[in-house]
Amino acid sequence: MTLIQIRTYMVRPLFYAILCGTLLAVGCGPGMVKTKQMIPEQMNLVTQHTGTVKLMVAGGRSEHAMKLPEISNEAFLEALEAAVTKSRLFQTAAKEEDADFQIDANIFNLSEPFWGRAPVSLEIAWQLFRLPDQTLLWKDDIITTDDGYGDSGGQSYDKTKAIESAARKNISLAIERMSAVNIVPASK
Repeated sequence: MTLIQIRTYMVRPLFYAILCGTLLAVGCGPGMVKTKQMIPEQMNLVTQHTGTVKLMVAGGRSEHAMKLPEISNEAFLEALEAAVTKSRLFQTAAKEEDADFQIDANIFNLSEPFWGRAPVSLEIAWQLFRLPDQTLLWKDDIITTDDGYGDSGGQSYDKTKAIESAARKNISLAIERMSAVNIVPASK
C-alpha cells in the first residue's frame, strides 16, 4: 500500500462514522410534538367573554423534509381548544358553523436549528372575528421563543420540548390578549 492509499483507507471509515452519526441524530433524534405539552397551565385573563367560539388553525406541518419536529394543524387545534375551554375565555369552543366568534391561528414561522443547540422561535398570526358578519375584532402576530433547556433550567437540550414550550407560551399570550378585547356579540 502506498501512503495515499493508507490515508484514504483511514479517512473513509471516519467519514462514514460522522455521516451515520449525523443521520441518526437528525432522523431518529427528535420526538413528536405532543398536544398535551402545548396546553398552558395558567392564563391571566382580564375578562371572560360570553358566546361560543369556532377555532381554525392553518400553516402547521405534520412532517419536515429533514425529519425535524413540527407542529401539525390538528395537534395545535386540540391544544388551543383545550386552552380556550380551560381558561373559559368563551363559554364553549364550538365546532359548528353557528358560533358567535371565530379565532384563526396561522402558524407561519417555526424556526428551529437543524444542528446545534440554538433557541426555537415560533410566530403565529392570530385573528378574532365576530360572526356571522366577519367583523375583525383583534389581530396580533405573537413571537415566542424557548432556549431548549426547559422552564426548570435543566442541563439537557431538547428541541421538541422547546417547540412545545414556545407553542404553550404563544397560546397563553394570545388568550390573555384576547381577554382584554372589548367585544359584543352581533345583534340577531
